[in-house]
Amino acid sequence: MGAKLLLTVIALKAQGALALQNALHDLDLDFFVMTSSISAVLGNLGQSSYSAANSYLDSLAMQRIVAGQVATSLVLRVLLTVDVVSKNDAIEISIERKGRAGGSSRQPNKR
Repeated sequence: MGAKLLLTVIALKAQGALALQNALHDLDLDFFVMTSSISAVLGNLGQSSYSAANSYLDSLAMQRIVAGQVATSLVLRVLLTVDVVSKNDAIEISIERKGRAGGSSRQPNKR
């Protein structure tokens, strides 16, 4: 993956979260929840940009907490039957080897 694509993918998630942070910064919120991924900590085959973008969310949550604001960076279990994982056998195998899968297993794609 080239640097331009890496930064583009990261920017989509990071800029969205930052826009919410800026728009809601002065409000006394009960909660501020972002959905992150365990890949921010452990990485995942072929998903460096996804991992980096989720790491940004984790950092933004910590920044809010340090500033005395509420924040949660929520990690949801991996569902093998949806999104990029359902379309890429190598990612699914990597996730299963790390013991991080949730949901039901599926048969590998026949290509």
